[in-house]
Amino acid sequence: MCTQPNFPKGKPEQLVIFSEGLPRVKEYIIKGIQDTFYTPQPEPFYSIIFADNKDLEKYKGYYTIMVIATPYSGSYKVLKQLFPEVKNKGIYRKRGVFQKGDFITAIFGSSEESVLWKLREGIIYEILRHIKELYKSHVYNIIDINNSIKREIKQKYGFTFDVPTGFLYIEKAKDFVALGTHYPDRFIFIYNTKKEIPFDAMRIMDIRDSLTAIYYKGDKIDRELTKWKEVEIFNERAIKIYGHWENEEMRIGGAFESFFFRKKDRYYLVDLGVFEPEKPKLKYIRWLEAIVSTITWN
Repeated sequence: MCTQPNFPKGKPEQLVIFSEGLPRVKEYIIKGIQDTFYTPQPEPFYSIIFADNKDLEKYKGYYTIMVIATPYSGSYKVLKQLFPEVKNKGIYRKRGVFQKGDFITAIFGSSEESVLWKLREGIIYEILRHIKELYKSHVYNIIDINNSIKREIKQKYGFTFDVPTGFLYIEKAKDFVALGTHYPDRFIFIYNTKKEIPFDAMRIMDIRDSLTAIYYKGDKIDRELTKWKEVEIFNERAIKIYGHWENEEMRIGGAFESFFFRKKDRYYLVDLGVFEPEKPKLKYIRWLEAIVSTITWN
């Protein structure tokens, strides 16, 4: 019988995968799902642990566990321990098994090719959304909200979000608002306009550079260390741009992430940035993601 431990194990952003004996599955996840964020130091976008079968006890209680198995793979033993009821091929889910909030999934197929097909159908993205929500809950356990600034933004711009205590205005303009905090330096800006902007990543990078030249003292995107892809945000088509920003005059740089989308007949560029020299920065980008995910419109 599974029991819940008193304290969670692992970190909210970690995904533990048992797929022993299925090398193509591991290769697909590393090449097709995992990504690298250049901050400028390379940081893996997802914290993925490929676990050995013998370490199941060690990982019981982690927030997110995935088992991928066939009747002939080494991971089949783990599948039967976590999902003893499974007989038919398919996708299985359980929540709250070893601790409150954990999510355990399994893909069971007749062959490695069949479980790869199941992976491609989107279960991995369901798991990654779960991890993002876990991280958001973790952030909200440790912050307070500045409701005064939240109301001011709503009145002036027609949208608002949960502004953490400690964030102060960097800049306020007609269609532009930026806020930031220190230790480490983290900053958010939101630009919006009625002027039509094409969904073109290069054009959006140009717009970001033009805004940061004015409001961020000449910061610009280091395009050699920057990537982009199409995503969905706030139920809208979006372009996500992520990588390294730099300021040549000040000789500094850091990590940034931008989302461009259209909402309620306006075009939005939501930008997140971190300055924390010589240290990992992706965790702070995730922290800022959790904050801007609370944006609502009047």
